Amino acid sequence: MTTGSPSLIALTGSLVLGAVIGAPALGASDAAVSNPYPFSPGDTFTYAYTSTHSEVPVGQPETKTITTGTVTTTIGPTKKFDGKTATDVNQVFDYQSKDTQGTTITGSTTTDDYNTFLPRNGGLDYVRFGDSVSGNYTSSTGETSTSSSSETYGEPFLIDRIPELKGAFWFPEIAYAMPSKTSTKLNGVTTDTTETYARNEAGAYTRTLERKETGDPVYHETDTQSAGGSGKDENNGTGSTGGTTTFSAPSYIKGRYAITVVYTPGSGTPTTTVVPDWFPGNGPPGPLATELRSDLGKVAVPKECGATAGQTAVELEDKVTALDVVRGTFSQTQMQQWVVAGEGRVCTYSTELLNTYDNRVTGALLVSERFSTLTALTGESLGQFRRGGS
Repeated sequence: MTTGSPSLIALTGSLVLGAVIGAPALGASDAAVSNPYPFSPGDTFTYAYTSTHSEVPVGQPETKTITTGTVTTTIGPTKKFDGKTATDVNQVFDYQSKDTQGTTITGSTTTDDYNTFLPRNGGLDYVRFGDSVSGNYTSSTGETSTSSSSETYGEPFLIDRIPELKGAFWFPEIAYAMPSKTSTKLNGVTTDTTETYARNEAGAYTRTLERKETGDPVYHETDTQSAGGSGKDENNGTGSTGGTTTFSAPSYIKGRYAITVVYTPGSGTPTTTVVPDWFPGNGPPGPLATELRSDLGKVAVPKECGATAGQTAVELEDKVTALDVVRGTFSQTQMQQWVVAGEGRVCTYSTELLNTYDNRVTGALLVSERFSTLTALTGESLGQFRRGGS
């Protein structure tokens, strides 16, 4: 089971989006647009949250975790964030989860998204500048945890383009930076972890990690991934992966594509292993990270969304992929959101497939994880006043 608070990606729609291509042009006559999103200070929205996470290690039984909870979103005041002026959209997520082994977790996560509407060619771009997150949970195993993080983007990412027009689409601003801190306690042992992660628009990243555990030396790790598909892991661990490991991009070796992995322990002789290519497509490396959001036009809100089912909404679709050379993972996410005029986002459904491979020896699939998440509006309280045009 993966401990910690469930991902809010499907809950908020906080995907890394930005530069826009393919949106139909607007003329001067479109200057007066109707904004479908309620956005006055004090506007409050309540959502029911349900998520399933299944994990299947190859050759072992499936484990499953069910998470349920409530999300309360409140439109807050205008603030400065990362040098920009934006509205603080506060989200409080209270949840409970239980896995097939009977382990239960109760937790709460608070997210402050910094959003605004930017004028654009007679219309509006609904964008996010970043967020700050804090959370805590308690497990039936006795483990407790607190965490905090913040995220800023290379460019503001686009949540929606107003007026909403069927056929509009935009590609992501992939770049973002996210420092985080986590502290867990279990059986008298405290583990403090500090991590930084920064990715550029090509999918290249640098990740640093420092872990302090009661009674153990401080663990340091630095991972890097290049835009070309190679990577490096450097750490001071004493286990089988302690030291430095380099991963080449896939290349054609003796009639097949393969990845050359060189492992150099802290003390000892380097070992070279030719690992069968596990990248998607089994060939020359493609994009390391991709993302696309599309406006699919007006539809009826599906019945799975509960109270808002049957209403006329605009459906937004996201498709996201991410490859991590160092950790040996490839993820594919698809998310649907339904936006109703005057109510905003009333429902979100997302699915994710995360595969982890043996990227050091065999290239074989080790674990397959599937996530599905439904977030559905159950109530809203709108303020008396509206800000003009937004």
